[in-house]
Amino acid sequence: MHDDDSSDDSSEDNDEDISEDEDDASKLELCILDDQKAMSEDAKLQHENLISFVHQQGEDSVTRLVTDIEKLHTYKDELAALLEQLKIDIPNPPEMNKKELYAAALGVTEPAQVNIVAPICQNKGSVSTKRLQTQAEIAMIQSNKTPRQCKYCLQYGFHDSRNCPKKDADMADQENDSSE
Repeated sequence: MHDDDSSDDSSEDNDEDISEDEDDASKLELCILDDQKAMSEDAKLQHENLISFVHQQGEDSVTRLVTDIEKLHTYKDELAALLEQLKIDIPNPPEMNKKELYAAALGVTEPAQVNIVAPICQNKGSVSTKRLQTQAEIAMIQSNKTPRQCKYCLQYGFHDSRNCPKKDADMADQENDSSE
């Protein structure tokens, strides 16, 4: 009978320990979130740069080691040893869902409301069966043409008096002079 009482007491103690652990975890989570909010913009930028640097170094290491299997195994073993040391140093990492994890890693939070404006699509009357030419193709076609002499500016080129750029400029100047 006495043994049953002790087992009941130990289960109650375990329940209390679990609830205390949950409270500690939630307090730790709140502290981490408060710390992240209190970070200055410079500290956030440094944090983001550090995370980016670590990711980049990991990818670069694997890229370099992909051809040498022995060194890749050594790298894997050293990485596993480092992870074990991290597990000893930080036994209970804060539990976060994916959104919180990305927010902590990237230093950004998900906006409460996202406004997406649908683009206006006007297809009617804009159908074209011609292929757009590149600048190189246009230049090749233009080089095959013989230049003509413009009767307005008397220069040889690919225009005539109807669409002469000098004539357009002179007309604009005349309009400005007459309006003043």
